[in-house]
Amino acid sequence: MFSVRFQTLLLTGLLSIVLALIIFGWKLRGLLRRPAVELLNGSQTTVLSRGSARRLQIAAVVLMLAAGGLAWYGTRTSSQQAAMMFFTAGACLLAGLVILLYWRLSSVARSSHNPALSLLRLAINNASRRKGRSLAVVTALAMGVFVVVSVGGFQKTAIEDPTRKDSGSGGFTLWAKSSIPIGKRPDGVTLHKEALPSVPAEAIQMVSLRQYSEGQASCLNLARTQQPIVWGVIPEQLAGRFHFKSVEGAPADGNPFDLLNQDLGPDVVPAIGDYATVYWSLHKRLGDQVDYLDQDGRLFHLHIVGLLDNSSLQGGLLISEKQFLRRFRSQAGWNVLLVETSAEHMEAVAQGLTRMYESYGLEAVPTAQRLALFHEVENTYIAIFMALGSLGLLLGSVGLGLVVLLNVLDRAGELAMMRAMGFEKARIVRMILIEHAGLLAAGLVCGVICALVAAGPQLSQAGKFPWPMLAGLVAAMAISGLLWVACAVKAALRGELLEPLRKE
Repeated sequence: MFSVRFQTLLLTGLLSIVLALIIFGWKLRGLLRRPAVELLNGSQTTVLSRGSARRLQIAAVVLMLAAGGLAWYGTRTSSQQAAMMFFTAGACLLAGLVILLYWRLSSVARSSHNPALSLLRLAINNASRRKGRSLAVVTALAMGVFVVVSVGGFQKTAIEDPTRKDSGSGGFTLWAKSSIPIGKRPDGVTLHKEALPSVPAEAIQMVSLRQYSEGQASCLNLARTQQPIVWGVIPEQLAGRFHFKSVEGAPADGNPFDLLNQDLGPDVVPAIGDYATVYWSLHKRLGDQVDYLDQDGRLFHLHIVGLLDNSSLQGGLLISEKQFLRRFRSQAGWNVLLVETSAEHMEAVAQGLTRMYESYGLEAVPTAQRLALFHEVENTYIAIFMALGSLGLLLGSVGLGLVVLLNVLDRAGELAMMRAMGFEKARIVRMILIEHAGLLAAGLVCGVICALVAAGPQLSQAGKFPWPMLAGLVAAMAISGLLWVACAVKAALRGELLEPLRKE
């Protein structure tokens, strides 16, 4: 349900006003420092001193080195921190490139006395005359592309091989859930004898989970769950399966699920959950506790000792079967079956399980399908952000056209003088197009490069990065920007040149 807080609206409005006043004051302070002659003739060209230029170079180098250091550290840390490190590295690189561009424009302004001027050189000189305006165009485009593309890189893709034990499926190809607890622990031998004589018993491996509560704590439930699902499992049966983001402490035999067997006190139960469930749905972290009521209404605490990475066990928390029976002794059966079988037998096993436990309301689905359902919800949120961000970028390209229009109108007298001296109108148009197309290209290139750095973890995984989206966004931005630049140039150069020439 949509909710608005008056305090949030008031704080946002006040911060916007204060920020606008600071920017206005900073700009007016700069204008009041300029000589009156420059203000009267409309000149805004500023030339940096050599000391200021040197400081800009140092700042750009420091930021780029920081970006390299953060990216290097990101390759040697956990996947949870790697995304943050690479995103920060991309942001530092973007800031360094913007400062480097400002220094370069200042260098052009300082050396613009070179008499050998080509059309390209004229365009570059014109861009350097109003560095702030040119830099604003590049920075706005680069930041927009950087945010949209880097966030879009976090879209989840389908699991490639669900039989891999270190993947999100844990090596289980089927996820089966019953509406009523199954009284006798299911296993492959029983399934082979009673329902699937054509499938060898050794080709079916099962791990059964006891379940308490139906409080889905995942992206499939928009409400915040106070009593998430709790699954009871024998920790040894999950040894070597799934991939952990992080664990609390180091288990003796290297099996993180053995942490569920440790004794943390009379009212504290160790629990393992998927990162998305713990962090986003329960708003907890590794080492935090979730308050829970057992079947008798007594309070105890689920202590998070491990976080799984993008697993099919989203929506609940795992505890040991021994602790489960102590807290929920009335749950005598098993509700969830994790089934490992080959792709060849998967369909037959699913049908056999459904027939055998039809009276329990059991439904079996591929684990990859269950994971895809979680991914679909997450990708929908990312797609909405990307759609709104891309629309904002396309609309923001209108601002590029306005900047072109303002630049051309400011230089109307100069352009009229060039026409009077024999410059063809087509050459003037090309010069203006080269100038602003260069700003457009600089913004897109900087944004894309920094976004690729920010999406480093996704680039290292084949098939994870949405390259078609990146190409489509850049192409749409380039076409839209060039279109608005051409429209602004045509509108600005329309009309008689006599009046601007008189002013010149």
